[in-house]
Amino acid sequence: MLRIIEKDGLQQNAAKIGKLFVEGLKTVQRDNPVIGDVRGSGLLIAVDLFKDRTTKQPATDETAAMFEFTGKHGLVSSKTGPHRSILRLVLPMGRAEHNLPVIVDAMTCSFSELN
Repeated sequence: MLRIIEKDGLQQNAAKIGKLFVEGLKTVQRDNPVIGDVRGSGLLIAVDLFKDRTTKQPATDETAAMFEFTGKHGLVSSKTGPHRSILRLVLPMGRAEHNLPVIVDAMTCSFSELN
């Protein structure tokens, strides 16, 4: 398994895909004030949801709703953090760069349902 990961450059690909996904989510963030922060490490992405970006009051109910909406749009997410106000997404490993627009669109649709 480790030889395949190295041979196929899966770690480098994960870093590249994760960075592109975070960039895509940051464009979604501009139109959705509930998104306080978007960050990631490789294919593990976190989206902090706040009721107010200034006070950083956790948006627990909104995160619960987003968990449902993302599932409806074909994404696998989970709620995490001390207030369960962080939406966590793990992208599949592989060369899925061509799928990123579809995934970002699914997030956009999910947030539009929240609004």
